[in-house]
Order: sequence, then structure tokens, then C-alpha cells
Amino acid sequence: MASQTLDKRVEILERKVEVLKTLSDRVGRLDDRVGQLDDRVGQLDERVGRLDDRVGRLDERGGRLDDRVGRLDDRVASLELEFSQFRVEVRGEFSATRSELRQEMRELNDETRAQMRTLHEDVIARFALLDEHLGRKRAARRRAPKTDPTKNG
Repeated sequence: MASQTLDKRVEILERKVEVLKTLSDRVGRLDDRVGQLDDRVGQLDERVGRLDDRVGRLDERGGRLDDRVGRLDDRVASLELEFSQFRVEVRGEFSATRSELRQEMRELNDETRAQMRTLHEDVIARFALLDEHLGRKRAARRRAPKTDPTKNG
């Protein structure tokens, strides 16, 4: 029995020795794979570094853009205020101008009527002088009867 146990143990040890013989090749392959992985990790580290740089630059640009947008917002608000004030001023000026024009038109209309009245009286006086000079009596003027414009006929 002891010989069987010993044979089994020897057999087990021989299998382990066979495995140990291939161990060197397996370690070499693993070494190669670890080297490849190291290379890939190095490449990834470089890429991550470049990405970090790009993200940093983009953050800076974003900050500058935020500043510019803030300044533009301030300028737009300022222009809105100026435009609002301008509208109020223009509305007031137009109103004043309109009032002045109406007043001036009334005055010109009154002056025109006065001149027309004077010219009319002058013409009538000249007709009277002509009639007097020619020895004619002045005929009484007949006026057309006034009609109510709201009635037809």
C-alpha cells in the first residue's frame, strides 16, 4: 500500500514537473503581454494627458466666452435702456412738434383769412369806384337762400 501511495505521489510530482517545464514559456508569454499592456497604458497615459490639456484649454475658452457673454449682456441692457429713453424723448419731441405745427397752421390760416378778407373788401371797393366812375348805380346783390344740408332737395 505504501508503494501505491508512493507511486501516486511520484505521478503527481511528475505532472507538476511537466507543468513547471512549461512554466517558463508561460511566464515569457505573460511577460510579453504585460509589456504590451504597459505600452498600451503608456499610450493611454499620453492620450489622457493630451485630453487633459485640451479640456483645460476649452475650460479657459469657456471662461473667456462667459466673460464676453456677460459683457454683451451688460451692453444689451445698456442699449435697451438708451433705446427706451430715446423713445420717450422722440415721443415728446414729436408731440411738441405736432403741437407747434398745429399752432403755426392756425396762425397761418388766420392770416390767410385776414388777407382774403382785405383783398375781398379791396375788390368790392374797386368795383364801387368803377361803378361810380362809369355812372352806374350799384345793383343790390341777391344772395341765394341758405339751404339745410341735412335735407335733400
